[in-house]
Amino acid sequence: MDILKDNMPLIDKKFQEVISLAGNKKGRILKGLDSCDELEKSYMKFLYSSMPLSDIANYDFDLYLGFVKHGIFLKNNIAMCNKIPDDIFLNYVLFYRVNNENIEDCRRIFYDAISPRIENKSMTEAAIEVNYWCLEQMTYQTTDERTMSPLTALRSAYGRCGEESTFTVTALRSVGIPSRQI
Repeated sequence: MDILKDNMPLIDKKFQEVISLAGNKKGRILKGLDSCDELEKSYMKFLYSSMPLSDIANYDFDLYLGFVKHGIFLKNNIAMCNKIPDDIFLNYVLFYRVNNENIEDCRRIFYDAISPRIENKSMTEAAIEVNYWCLEQMTYQTTDERTMSPLTALRSAYGRCGEESTFTVTALRSVGIPSRQI
């Protein structure tokens, strides 16, 4: 079953509702979609139909396209990604947001740092190794109320518990391991 294909009519309907509320971003989004291939377009419509309106207002099309391109890269290059059911892949690998962090396209940075460590490992072994990598990158320290982005956490090497979990989810997703914050 191809979840994306089977649900495209619903995704298209929701996308049309969302795009009608996009204000001055509408033209840029539609123009961006015109430059996408069919898979990119489907993934982008999924993201736009699933995101809060504030993310449409605050971030540009190309930022989300970076997440889509990385998701397609994972599907094409990481064997374990092809074993993940489409609905899990879309929501827990491709999806760009974890919490209320600033959105930055850092998945390739994380992927490049982590991927050599998980080569030839099962998904379970890879998840454990990603956890070790995260432990090596940052330590607990209280911060302000706003959840810093995973890239900021990587650069500063510290964060509170919510930031550590956002960081870990991003690291796992960057290498194609489905994850979410709970």
